[in-house]
Amino acid sequence: MQKRQLCSTRNIFLLVIISAATFGAFLFYSSKHSDNEVYCSSSRECYELLKGKAREFQHYSGITDYFAKQELEQQEWKELSQVSIFSETDGEHEVGDDDEMLSVEELEYQRLTNVSLPRVKGAFVVLARNSELYALRSSMRYLEDRFNHKYNYPWIFLNEKPFTEEFKSLTSMMTKAKVHYGLVPEEHWSYPNWIDQEHAAECRKELQDRGIMYGGSESYRHMCRYQSGFFMLHPLLDNLDYYWRVEPGVKFSCDIDYDPFRLMQERDLKYGFTVALREYFETIPTLWEATREYVQTHPQYIYPRTRKDSLLGMISDDNGWSYNLCHFWSNFEMKLAVSFTRG
Repeated sequence: MQKRQLCSTRNIFLLVIISAATFGAFLFYSSKHSDNEVYCSSSRECYELLKGKAREFQHYSGITDYFAKQELEQQEWKELSQVSIFSETDGEHEVGDDDEMLSVEELEYQRLTNVSLPRVKGAFVVLARNSELYALRSSMRYLEDRFNHKYNYPWIFLNEKPFTEEFKSLTSMMTKAKVHYGLVPEEHWSYPNWIDQEHAAECRKELQDRGIMYGGSESYRHMCRYQSGFFMLHPLLDNLDYYWRVEPGVKFSCDIDYDPFRLMQERDLKYGFTVALREYFETIPTLWEATREYVQTHPQYIYPRTRKDSLLGMISDDNGWSYNLCHFWSNFEMKLAVSFTRG
């Protein structure tokens, strides 16, 4: 009797092992043939996986539609693999059997890293003083070493005062690319004629006494006003499609092995930034009030807030009634479409 129970127990144990192995093999086979390569490590996960697949099929009229979609995607990949790309060593070539498995991202990466392609109409734009020469040379060394020694995009330097010969000599020797030096027009670096300068001075003094950052700086306000749009009107930028703003004293720690200008162009991107922080409300107490007045006066220029791609939700948590202080730093912006800004 005891021996029979032992055999029975052993048979049950073997049956469980065989069933588990069969189920595991099925899942392994399915996962190996799945585009998503999803694995499950427990019966609960496998059950949820099966339910998820069942929900996917509910969106199709039948199994035929599902496999028709898979066949269409495979055909699209095959067509993409026939696109002509450029090789850094042998010029233009047709993508063949060796390239058929390249993804869209990999094909794009090949173009973005191909230094033999014609340059995008882009440049580095720097607003700097003569006193910032050595901090700027450091920035140039970082950017030239990490990126521009391969692409040789030109540099454009702007200043509200004439650059010294020392500045021009020591910056031009930092790059093999072309360099240009421009003077900021006086009307772009001063007060508008309708500003009460005595009242403005009183406000700056009040902010300075309260310890607010740059509260008493007049030159800082001129710089902010110029960078808000006047710089884009400078004639040195006339032939550009994109610009990359660089600040004296910044560092680039990692190699940039692709061309950001080409990335912007191929993806039809208009603007890119790297830093987004919360603004100090004390520095912009009336900004949102003025913004709302402009919106009410010029509704034809406002992007519909009901659109899913509207960015209103990034700067307002209550559908535009107030400002949540989220902002990006333009002095760390990477690229901007010149034609888009001037338009």
